[in-house]
Amino acid sequence: METATALLARFLQAVAAGDYATMESLYAPGVRIWHSTDRVWQVGAAENVAVARKALAGIAGFRHDASSIIATESGAIAEGVLRGSIGGQEMDTPFCLIVTVKDGRITEGREYIDQGHLPRPK
Repeated sequence: METATALLARFLQAVAAGDYATMESLYAPGVRIWHSTDRVWQVGAAENVAVARKALAGIAGFRHDASSIIATESGAIAEGVLRGSIGGQEMDTPFCLIVTVKDGRITEGREYIDQGHLPRPK
């Protein structure tokens, strides 16, 4: 079975590629994801993919530089920088994603995005 760090790396690659089918396949059916941007738990693979699709639609050239992916007792943690542009302004936004993995799928995630580094409308 794939390690939690490899699974998280594959998930991040799918997000950057806009590969929503792969994202959904890596989630457990009742996955719970919390985002620091709205402080709301989204439940279920379909709801989480819909949130990602909407968030990424406004970012041109979205990519991430995951500088670190480490294993934890129950999953993995990725840290890095989100890049792309929003409204013509470059994005250089630190992020951290903490996931719990069970039976080779993501069952829970906490996504922290440093909103202070998001481009602001001029």
